[in-house]
Amino acid sequence: MLLDFQSTENLCTSSAEWFSAYANPKGNADTERLIRTIKEELCWLQEWSSVEELAKEMEKFVEYFNDNYLHSALGYKTPNAFESAWFKNNQVTRSQSA
Repeated sequence: MLLDFQSTENLCTSSAEWFSAYANPKGNADTERLIRTIKEELCWLQEWSSVEELAKEMEKFVEYFNDNYLHSALGYKTPNAFESAWFKNNQVTRSQSA
């Protein structure tokens, strides 16, 4: 059974509120842009035969996005490279920030 548009749309947008920090007025714009990118570069490109198939591809996309996707807002660095540089520059380890 193929997922209908509304089911795919709901799956692709259901986690939008997770990305924004409290009292961050710009956070919603960043979240909306990320959701748009996921829709344009993953969700809308094909018909998905199951939620599991989409979830598996979403995991691959997130890994690609974090490792390879250059962002102008991050100085044309990938999210992982930007985060690593931030931790290095602030002399904080990831375990200390958790």
